[in-house]
Amino acid sequence: MPLDSPRGNMYESFHSGEECHAHHFLGAHPERKDSDDIWVFSVYAPNARDVSLICSWNPETPCPMQHVGSGIYKVRVPVPALPDRTAAEYFFRIRTALGNWRDVPDPYSTQMACGKRISAGLPSPSSYMWMDDEWMAGRGKQTSVSEPLNIYELHLPTWFQHHFPSGWTDGGLNQPDAVDQLVAWVRDMGYTHVECMPVMSHENLEGHGYLIDSFFSVAQRYGTADSLRFMIDRFHQAGIGVILDWVPAYFPDHPGWMADFDGNPVFESVDPRRSGMPAWHARLFDLSRPETRSFLLSVAHYWLESFHADGLRMNAVSAMLYHDVCRSGDNWTPNQYGGRENLEGIDFIRYLNDTLRRSFPDCLLIAEESQAFPGVTHPTSENGLGFHLKWNTGWITDILSYLNTEEKDRKWQHDKLTFSLYYAFSEHFILPLSHETQSNVRLQDYLHSPGDPRFKLSMLRAVFAYSIAHPGKKLLYIGREYLKDITGDGISMDGMQRCIRDLNQIYLSERPLYEIDDSWNGFQWTQANDSGNSIVSFLRWDRNGCAVLAITNFTSVNYPEYRVPFPVGGVLQPLFSSDSVQYGGESKPDDRELEVQKFAWGDSGWSVGLTVPAFSTQFYRFLRYKRD
Repeated sequence: MPLDSPRGNMYESFHSGEECHAHHFLGAHPERKDSDDIWVFSVYAPNARDVSLICSWNPETPCPMQHVGSGIYKVRVPVPALPDRTAAEYFFRIRTALGNWRDVPDPYSTQMACGKRISAGLPSPSSYMWMDDEWMAGRGKQTSVSEPLNIYELHLPTWFQHHFPSGWTDGGLNQPDAVDQLVAWVRDMGYTHVECMPVMSHENLEGHGYLIDSFFSVAQRYGTADSLRFMIDRFHQAGIGVILDWVPAYFPDHPGWMADFDGNPVFESVDPRRSGMPAWHARLFDLSRPETRSFLLSVAHYWLESFHADGLRMNAVSAMLYHDVCRSGDNWTPNQYGGRENLEGIDFIRYLNDTLRRSFPDCLLIAEESQAFPGVTHPTSENGLGFHLKWNTGWITDILSYLNTEEKDRKWQHDKLTFSLYYAFSEHFILPLSHETQSNVRLQDYLHSPGDPRFKLSMLRAVFAYSIAHPGKKLLYIGREYLKDITGDGISMDGMQRCIRDLNQIYLSERPLYEIDDSWNGFQWTQANDSGNSIVSFLRWDRNGCAVLAITNFTSVNYPEYRVPFPVGGVLQPLFSSDSVQYGGESKPDDRELEVQKFAWGDSGWSVGLTVPAFSTQFYRFLRYKRD
């Protein structure tokens, strides 16, 4: 293929912002699939005066690249037979518009050189043989709001450090036995999905991977591309979906990286008030640039196609929707109408989600959006953004604020427990007990309870159970099940892990807890206003009229008999108590059925008296009387 001949109309769509496979013609590729002795290297550097390829197999002789038009440079290079193809490295040397020389990585590289910031490795064709046909054929049900979705937010090094004596070693996913143990553990705990915190190449380890250096590369510290495929395949064979975290909003503000790529902004705006994000040590993608849009479209397609990922969780979506996120004063500029909305960003998100829904109709698209933008999970045809699900950051903010209030003052903060139901059905939500609640303060440090660590453990169990009962899909961050840093001597964490496992199983087995998550048809308060006792209770209904009662006590007071009003009569069967002795609590198992009697209480003609332990959540299966 001549260097100046585009493949089909890919160049045209790349420059129009509609190309979903730019990684097929930019970056490094063997000229023919059946022969890898000649490689073609391509890079988009629109502001460059000259570009050369520097390669490890001929480091002293730069290979000048030919400008084939519209800012794209290409070169065809023979690659000698090498004993280890992964040892072959390259980068681009750019002469900027000012005449300076700049060495930069390949933004489209699918393999970064181990331990080197700007060098990319020659990608090896994948020989991985997938064995997840059954999962792939049936995964479409995961996008239904009426199906259970319970996500384990997984930071791979943290999991291995806790579960293996030797901890995490770089390339950890290259160990099949360790991967199989991870999959078995997640399956045993009862999760439907894992959400992997960024597996894309990142140098900053403190940020858990959210400053991505190379958007098409698997981080070397995790393993090879095929070892990631192996992990995802193993999860699929176990019936567990895999969601990948992704950051389409920004990239690191590293010198000699994507920032000012060819001496001038290429991926970001030329106006620092539109691109600079000092608080995050990052620069925002300019979503009005067609080539940047094609870059991000291609990243999303690459991970969903090449790795069989079951969804993408997009981080910092608010920074794509508003110009003033994490900015103040003169550090941002309004849109053409004087507003704060990023009109090009909104347009791009809608286009991205529509494109992904067409290409991958059975994959989940999840937003982390913290500014209450309207219609995040509504169809784009209804002026929404087109996501399937959104993290409910308002819910977790209110819950943590409530828990951090002294017990005697919680009655004045009761609305933080009930406010979420005012908007619970405005979007399709996930309730995120996520890594972000640990970014500055550990989850347990939010709990304002008496000094004995047992009280904090009791409150944590109650909160985990409360989240299972509350409308919305579920997400729990790794480590919640073994909070050893708050336990005292002789206090076992086995109870916490057993509690979470049982909660997950109850969530999967009880249809009222997940089937109607998007309307009031699935939720009914039985006690919303008892601020004096800091107790709430409600019913979750399924489509067949079956229900589960959940009641949570957020104080250290035990109630031998607490009366709960009911809309109709029936029978309660005990399902779960977070205060059970098997979890480290004080309540002994009690399987006795309780009758909801015709006894007026509050505004209802029916009620039941329940024993409500301190710092507890209890579930009861409710079987109402048949109507005459």
